Amino acid sequence: MLEFKPSKSFLCAIFARRNLYKIFLWPFFCVASAAILWGFVFNELAADRRRIEGHTLGHAAALSRAVAKGLSLSVLHVDELSQAMTSRWEERKGAANLNETARNRILDRQWLDFIGIADRNGRLVVSSEANASNGSVAGEAYFHFHKANPTRDLHIGRRGARTTAGTNTRTNTRTSAIVLTRRLNTADGGFDGVVVVTVKPSYLSSFYDEAIFGKRGYLGIRGTDGEHYTARMGGADLARPLLPILSDITSSADGTRVIAVPDWLENNEKGFVAWQQIAPYRLVVVIGLAGDEVLADYNRMAAKYINGAAVGSWFLFATSIAGTLAVTLLLWRKQQAQETRDAYRLATEGGNEGFFYLRALHDGAPPGEIADFVLEDCNQTGAALVGVTRDRIIGIRLSGLPAVTDFILPSELPSQIDIGRQAMAAGIYQDEWTAASASSFRGVWLERKMVRFGNGLAVTLRDISAAKAHERHLLAMAHEDTLTKLPNRHWLMDYLPDALGRAARGETQLALFFIDIDNFKQINDTLGHAAGDALLHVAAMRLKSEMRPGDSLARLGGDEFTIVLEDIDGAVDAQMVAQRIVSAFLHPIELGCGKVRVGTSIGISLFPGDGQDMDMLLRHADIAMYAAKAAGKGQYCFYKSEQYQTLMNRINSQATLERAVNHDQFVMHYQPRFASASGKMCGIEALVRWQNPERGLLLPQEFIALAEATGLIVPLGKLVMEKVCSQIAQWSTMQLPLVPVSFNISAFEFNESDIPGGLAQCLERHKVPPELLEVELTETALVADKGGAATALATIRGMGVKCLIDDFGTGFSSLSQLQRFDTDVLKIDQSFAAELGRTEKTATFFRAIVSLAHALGMGVVAEGVETAEQLRMLLELECEEVQGYYMCSPVPAAEMAILLEKRFRMSLDAL
Repeated sequence: MLEFKPSKSFLCAIFARRNLYKIFLWPFFCVASAAILWGFVFNELAADRRRIEGHTLGHAAALSRAVAKGLSLSVLHVDELSQAMTSRWEERKGAANLNETARNRILDRQWLDFIGIADRNGRLVVSSEANASNGSVAGEAYFHFHKANPTRDLHIGRRGARTTAGTNTRTNTRTSAIVLTRRLNTADGGFDGVVVVTVKPSYLSSFYDEAIFGKRGYLGIRGTDGEHYTARMGGADLARPLLPILSDITSSADGTRVIAVPDWLENNEKGFVAWQQIAPYRLVVVIGLAGDEVLADYNRMAAKYINGAAVGSWFLFATSIAGTLAVTLLLWRKQQAQETRDAYRLATEGGNEGFFYLRALHDGAPPGEIADFVLEDCNQTGAALVGVTRDRIIGIRLSGLPAVTDFILPSELPSQIDIGRQAMAAGIYQDEWTAASASSFRGVWLERKMVRFGNGLAVTLRDISAAKAHERHLLAMAHEDTLTKLPNRHWLMDYLPDALGRAARGETQLALFFIDIDNFKQINDTLGHAAGDALLHVAAMRLKSEMRPGDSLARLGGDEFTIVLEDIDGAVDAQMVAQRIVSAFLHPIELGCGKVRVGTSIGISLFPGDGQDMDMLLRHADIAMYAAKAAGKGQYCFYKSEQYQTLMNRINSQATLERAVNHDQFVMHYQPRFASASGKMCGIEALVRWQNPERGLLLPQEFIALAEATGLIVPLGKLVMEKVCSQIAQWSTMQLPLVPVSFNISAFEFNESDIPGGLAQCLERHKVPPELLEVELTETALVADKGGAATALATIRGMGVKCLIDDFGTGFSSLSQLQRFDTDVLKIDQSFAAELGRTEKTATFFRAIVSLAHALGMGVVAEGVETAEQLRMLLELECEEVQGYYMCSPVPAAEMAILLEKRFRMSLDAL
């Protein structure tokens, strides 16, 4: 008979066939991970680039609008000068003092190049230069334009070289000036000459600011006909425009474009271009932002991402190789071990249990009693459990086992032999047994079973350490907070009744602290949950460091903790611990993202004075904690019975307010706004009032704070929006001369509800034109933005509803926020109007706000005007609109209808 002996190559082939997919699973996983990593990196980079490009286009558009606004004012100043010259010339029939006229106009002489008047033949009859009578503009294009066109509008163009008869003029040296001209007419409307004002090109490009445009930003001024007037880049004026003439610039009033201009940007970089037409003057402002400057931070970030992905790919490659080798070796050993186990299974039925046979010995013992046991047999598993080989322990008495292994210590022998006697007597014995605490097997749990077999015992031992460890782990998880590793609420519910029982039996006092981390929600929302978790971990360590030995700390959940102080000497001991905790949190906490400051509000209840059971003590400590928060946070407070009444009053107030919202107990009053120059009513502000059945008419300051704190501000805001739109619709039906009506939206309401969607539905439901509705937002609503305020504002304004910033100057006034958010009107807080006339600083600050608003294309409303003197000063400060009790106090809707019908105006006679 031939014996088949498999070769090594044959065994390897079988191994490979059985485990091929397992071996290549690890490389496949690493390759897939690398692909996902690169896909994620490129996808994120592409998304970031799109987001940055979109933001840059919006920024360029905002810059073009701001520059267009400023340029419009600059050209307006020149336009006013030309109008004054025209009026003086025509009124005085050919006589005009140009220097006097120029001095009376608001125009910086450093920008003024030349002013003059030419007669119907083109001869300069009046000029700011010497030898004016020798000059002629008859060959200039603008002279022919005005001669052929009867329009009196301002004409803008570039000046060519002028032909003169004299020898002392300098006209040929200023061919780059910008010429602004206006036609002169005779009494019968015929052509009588032109008024000429020339300014330096830098007058139009003076709005360029390198801090805003960048080192290679571009500012160009063109005509709607494509004529180039001036261009500037990086602080230097350019002889010619860098950006090509886009058809969109002449075909649309404004717009944006991403283009590549070789003369401007190298390496085919993109430029972000925006333009804005100035319709009255047929000018176009062209703004260009260099892509390599805008995307500099992005490119550096992208390089870091790509380098990181490359390092990660190399790590995955190395991991793939190492993992493949490790898995192959592991599988090979596993196959060999499996072959060994299969061979062993054929030879024995042994399992994972240790088997022993102990024969009873009666030598030297009284009749019927067992003196000892001898170990006659065991399997390899049993020998391994006691830490020796099988041949080492067979034949050894149980009393001699400590000499061979420390599995059983000499001190344990009497009890172990006694257990054997019990098993012999009862026929069976079973228990769970842990190895001796002093032995090398400490912590090993065994399940032991003894069955009498003849004159001996068949003993099986099974290691259940893993099951016991799992059981202990589950128990710990049930009673331990996973984040701080402190005992949790379940542990407290088990521990506190026992602690109260000990205090009652020993007739001692116990204190229960209810601790809340102040400002935790704000930090968790702004810095992220990772920072919040780190804060809670540090807070737990600080709390533990200020406790007495024997005190117990637990985390209830969120930012709430409890401390149990047992065996205290009245409130004094509790006060000392509470004071230490409050003081410990005066120091800032260092997180990965920086330092933060938080405090602790602590409520304390005492056993037995404040409660006899756990639920009452917890409830009273919680009430005391809320009292500490109401008192200003960062302090502790012992429970008092009046605190419960305060809490109940707050709950009742909330319920009353909720009932008022549900049953619509609110009415609207209206306060008009007036144009300061004309006195005309130009707007109305809607103000909500609570018609409380018990307390009468309540002003907003008596319930708005409660509404915001309880979240009722959202349904109340919807109710106000509905009432305002309904009222506008009713006034429209009455055919009253309407002006826009504004209503207030709180920061909480703006950030927590869909204001644009609600506005759209309300306007559609009541058929109200959007231009008759305005929304007022505080600075806080914009600064507390979580990312959607800009989008919401754009949506609202896109509907045609104007946006006003209310109470400007009292919050976190941020110029970057004003630039980032497109709004229409600034309402300056009434505190500034109240200070007018008291200090010069107030007027200066007020003037600065007005100038800032005008530069951003925004209107200005002064709130809280209560005296004629304040109104007079506001007129001098060029504040367009005013509002206050001096003009008109808030009135009900019916009275407002009467004011609208009478076209109520503000009286300016006293001024």
